[in-house]
Amino acid sequence: MTFTKNMFYKIKRLIPMMGLAALTTLPTACEDPEQETAILSETKRGKPVDTDSTATKTDSTAVKTDTLRSVDVYFSRENTPDFGVVEYHVQDSTIGKVYLVPIGNWDDVQHDLIQIIRWLYLEPGLNMSPKVHGRGDFNFKLGEASKVYDDSIWFTENGWTINKKYQHGAFRDIEIKFNGSNGADVLTFDTLNYYANDSTVRAIYLVPTGSWSNTYASNITFMRNNFMEPRIKVSPKIHGRGDFNFKLGEASKVPDDSIWFTKQGWTINKAYQNQNQHQK
Repeated sequence: MTFTKNMFYKIKRLIPMMGLAALTTLPTACEDPEQETAILSETKRGKPVDTDSTATKTDSTAVKTDTLRSVDVYFSRENTPDFGVVEYHVQDSTIGKVYLVPIGNWDDVQHDLIQIIRWLYLEPGLNMSPKVHGRGDFNFKLGEASKVYDDSIWFTENGWTINKKYQHGAFRDIEIKFNGSNGADVLTFDTLNYYANDSTVRAIYLVPTGSWSNTYASNITFMRNNFMEPRIKVSPKIHGRGDFNFKLGEASKVPDDSIWFTKQGWTINKAYQNQNQHQK
């Protein structure tokens, strides 16, 4: 399909952005959310206001700025900006500013699609008139905006923000659940490093599920040395949470290993400990 300039004013759904989702699967470099936050926080933000600072004229009659109103034109991944609506508001002499406002979820948008969103959808809209501005926040995939520095600067200079909530210190905790049969598949070092390098993640908890009642003393030692401890050492963010119901009596045979488990945040046979306390 060929795009020409006059098409932006006529087609509401020029290319549904979901149709571009395949672009987000392209290989990318390592993410650096901290760099992204630093870039965006130091960038000059656009400052849209509801009244213009200059007077506009209609049929040689000056319209004072305090009488002008502003309107929002919403768009999402599924529905691109309606430039026909934008043009309609631009031609309205009672309107001083037209804001393009993103809604919905954008958290799978990678750096290449950020560029397409700018060049194919947003910049043509802003070029329609000095009245048109950006407003609102894009929650792009963390770390991607920093890979397209110039484009990200352009977004913020024109009134939008990128991942604003994370720049204001909204942190999250991650739980990764595993059992005796899927631990190697779930607790991969790639997964742990991914979350450990995410500046929005405060803590990562490794949570055992299912039954561990067939785990003997030798298995407890092996599990610690060859599986759990190397993963805990990936990052200070990583901790244990939850209970291992090892075979009764086995944990006491390897006290050093059992103590290590509890120091990381796990418990061992907590249900039986509670039962014994109630019996007393």
